[in-house]
Amino acid sequence: MRKNKGFTLVELIVVLVILAILAALLVPALLGYIDKARQRKDIYKAKACLDAAQAVFTEAYGQNMVVDNKNVLGLTNLNPVPDEYGDINCVGSYVETKVKDYVDDEPYIFVVGVGNCNLSNKVTKHQMYTVCYAIYVPEKDARPYYYYNGAWTTENATNLGIVSKDGKMNTLIDGDKKTPIQYYIISNKDKRQLGSLNSGTFWGYLRRDLPKLYGDVELK
Repeated sequence: MRKNKGFTLVELIVVLVILAILAALLVPALLGYIDKARQRKDIYKAKACLDAAQAVFTEAYGQNMVVDNKNVLGLTNLNPVPDEYGDINCVGSYVETKVKDYVDDEPYIFVVGVGNCNLSNKVTKHQMYTVCYAIYVPEKDARPYYYYNGAWTTENATNLGIVSKDGKMNTLIDGDKKTPIQYYIISNKDKRQLGSLNSGTFWGYLRRDLPKLYGDVELK
């Protein structure tokens, strides 16, 4: 009878305490691993979108497209919103279609920035067709990913001073070199109204609402 004796209450409590301590140590590490796996997946899709977008610009470069110093993709039927900022709405165009063909899921928002093609900005032709900046939002209210300096990151370039507002235009800063950016909106899943850089539901959501969700500094 003594050999078949079970665990005492104290022994069971000790075991439960040990299990609780192990869970407290392992669960955060497991959650962190899951988050990193999701991030790698998002960045993989963001890279696919960026490669597709750059392919479109490269093709346009070969065709020597420049339309009224407003865009280099030959998008004559789409209205820049507004003209003075140079934002080009590519949603519904062949650009959106080509990019979406490269990814399994359409991103909630995908924006690329190239050198502004307004000749008064003194941007080289090569810069007009080269994606130097991008914003990728995989799904609604997800943390954005930013592309600059040749890499994807969750660090907002505006908060770091890498992208700053120069008059009416956003400018990418690389040391002493400044490149005026022209935005091409390729994916806008909710079809939010673009408005200007400082108003409208699209830029308001991207520059004001999303940073607040993650405790980031509001974009200017």
